[in-house]
Amino acid sequence: MPRHPNRRTVVRTAVWTAPAVAVATAAPALAASVGAFKLKFDTFNLFPADFNAQGEPQSLESKVQVENVFQQNGPTLTTLTLVVSYPDTRTTGGAPTQLSGAGWSFASATHAGSSWAYTFLFVGSVPTSQSTPQLDYHVPRTADTGPVTITGTAFAAGSSVVGAATWNGK
Repeated sequence: MPRHPNRRTVVRTAVWTAPAVAVATAAPALAASVGAFKLKFDTFNLFPADFNAQGEPQSLESKVQVENVFQQNGPTLTTLTLVVSYPDTRTTGGAPTQLSGAGWSFASATHAGSSWAYTFLFVGSVPTSQSTPQLDYHVPRTADTGPVTITGTAFAAGSSVVGAATWNGK
């Protein structure tokens, strides 16, 4: 004759099964939340470059790296847009005279208000906790003197990070 479980066995099994069901229903919500990028600037700076015979800088050089901040099971960054704004008193808005960095390209320079916004695009593969290759570029400088502060914003799939750099040169 088949043996049937008693009531205590059924209750004990139900108690042990309930947490497994609760965890199984919570996991898809957690998995769906992973995917947004967390970005930060590893490098974002500004300094004079391309000096003439009188020792005056003819351009402003910047170096930029953006990190795909570590997340457990975080997404791999494949595209990134970087916008760096300069006061229009300090740059002519001309295209960069030099640009290097694997995967980086110059997209545009747009005048808005009292600033020139330089847009760069990155296409490549940056796993979580890694950084883009360093972007190094020079923009034409005006003869205006005094400190220069630039701001940079990096965007990727709904995430962004903002940074600033200053050169207190002449």
